[in-house]
Parts: sequence; structure tokens; C-alpha cells
Amino acid sequence: MVSYRQLIDISNATILALVKAMKNVGVNEQIIWNEMSFTFRDLLKETDLIFGGNDVKSIADSFAAKMKEIGLCQRVIINEANDNKVVIDIGDCVFSSACRRLRGEDYMSQPPCPMIAILYSSINEHLGKEGYVSDFKTNPQENTDEFTISLEG
Repeated sequence: MVSYRQLIDISNATILALVKAMKNVGVNEQIIWNEMSFTFRDLLKETDLIFGGNDVKSIADSFAAKMKEIGLCQRVIINEANDNKVVIDIGDCVFSSACRRLRGEDYMSQPPCPMIAILYSSINEHLGKEGYVSDFKTNPQENTDEFTISLEG
């Protein structure tokens, strides 16, 4: 039986290989982000990863609780959530080793984040809002990233 640690390692290696392959053939990161968001929107309908709420804040709060509950992220803090943006601090994510390797020594580099794609997909699905990551900060010592998602519509 595969251990949880092995499952995480295999998942990280898969994400790393796929993103590197896409970048090597010239696919830019914005296209990767967009595809992740579209794919997650469809996948979320088929799973129990449905985040409740009828506004941005309640969806973001539901997302944070569910990510911690199922163990995808040890730390999810919604610093701000309103009709125009979400500021979220994510730490100790199961995909952090893939992100670290994609980022390399460029700490300002923002690799495509599955967790942010899931959150954005939920907001888009429930509220029809379009959005993009407008700001990103990382703290490698704490293994945390802060994303600002700007929303329109």
C-alpha cells in the first residue's frame, strides 16, 4: 500500500514534470493557470470539494476550512475577502515541494498554484466573477505564500 508521503511525493513529481514540459514547449504560465482553473471548475462538480456560500467571503472561508480539514494545506488564512479581491495566505501545502522546485532561486517567481486555482474556480462557478492573481509574496523560511486574487464582474 502506498503511504500518504509517497502519494504526496508522486503528485509533486507529476506536477513538476507536467509544468516543466509545458513551459519547455512554450506554454506560458498564464495559460497553465487558466487551464487549471477550467479543469478544476469541472472536477469540483464531480467531487465533494464544493465550497458553500453566496458571496466571496463565505466561499473563501469555506475553502480555507475544507483545505485544512482534508490536509491539503496546514495553514490557510483569509486576510481579506470581498467583491473585488481575496488575499489568502497558504502554508505547508502538499504541493509546496513542486512549487519550490519550479521557483528555484527566483523567490519572486509565482508558479501555478493548484490551491489558488481551486479557490478561483469556486468563486467563478458560484458567482460568475472573473479574476487573476494580481500580487504574490513568498516566505520560503516559513513555507508560506500570499496571493491576491483581483476579481471583476
